[in-house]
Amino acid sequence: MIVNQYGMPLFTQAYSGNSSDKETIVEAMKRLKENIEFPDDVYFIADSSLYSEGNVKALKDMKWITRVPSTINLCKKLLISDIEFKQGEDPRYSFYETMVEYGGIKQKWVVVHSTEMHKRKDITLEKKIKKIVKEAQKDLKELKKIEFTCEEDARAALKRWKKKNPYCLLETVDISTISKRENGKKGRPKKGEKLVTHYVVDAKAIRNEELVQHEKKYHVRFIIGSSDLDLDSEEMLEKYKNQSKVEKGFRFIKDKSFRVSEVYLKKPERIEALPMIMVLTLMVYSVAEWKLREKLKETGESIPNQVKKQTQKPTLKWVFMLMRGITEVEVKTKSKTKIQVANLDEIKEKLIRLMGKSCEKYYF
Repeated sequence: MIVNQYGMPLFTQAYSGNSSDKETIVEAMKRLKENIEFPDDVYFIADSSLYSEGNVKALKDMKWITRVPSTINLCKKLLISDIEFKQGEDPRYSFYETMVEYGGIKQKWVVVHSTEMHKRKDITLEKKIKKIVKEAQKDLKELKKIEFTCEEDARAALKRWKKKNPYCLLETVDISTISKRENGKKGRPKKGEKLVTHYVVDAKAIRNEELVQHEKKYHVRFIIGSSDLDLDSEEMLEKYKNQSKVEKGFRFIKDKSFRVSEVYLKKPERIEALPMIMVLTLMVYSVAEWKLREKLKETGESIPNQVKKQTQKPTLKWVFMLMRGITEVEVKTKSKTKIQVANLDEIKEKLIRLMGKSCEKYYF
């Protein structure tokens, strides 16, 4: 699904679950461009699934903005490099710009350092590391139970554990020997009985605080890229944030109140028809939400949000909640029958008025 900056759907296509996002996203963008004539300043904005060598080449005639995957080697290096950031107008962000060539296409990369993400990501990272360290300690405990036939095998197993668990350091390490009766029986061995020697690991692991602090320093960075070499860093970030409108649209379509998950369809044409209906629903919803927000901005008016604070950017879902309780009353007298709308209040009347004459005629 492709939407504009207001979340209004412009294109939708149902693909097989086995389809690759990297392929379908470019196909969708090209089909949209073939059917709609866009001005020169239009940007196609997508998440990191857009960014690949093949896609960059395929989009050489379009302006695009996307997040650069951290799996790319150059991206990895930039994310952990000591670079000089420039503070943005928004104090939450600072930027580092660089020109790169990838897929044979010259482009601008912007490394973004976000203080807003710091606290949130620190909590997430801490939870992740605690879980990893706990699993590593568990694995080490199991390793200590293993009896190896030679010291080399014990040290090799310990080396594999260290490689697998970089968030842990071995505080103490000892390879000791134990002797057992060859027949495997318990008890004191007889005089002259042959014994078998085994090697066991005795080690204590602690958290690798140096690595943890290193990750905390750099994990609040991410890289966005664009084919527009003249695009300002802050403007690029602002435009990239609009990509969330797609996710908002998908959340709307998947909302439990529609109960779509309860609909079972088998024929491909019906499966394709259902998301089309849902996207048309999203289109009506997003147009109405945009119209209301524009009117609130134009008139300088506002309405209370969920925490009773005034806002000019309400969601239409919240507006629906505010409009609940309206009912139609039929008043009959001997001479005539009159239909009236009941339970209107100041906020409801304001919302109806802002939506225009075509809406007012149903209520007033």
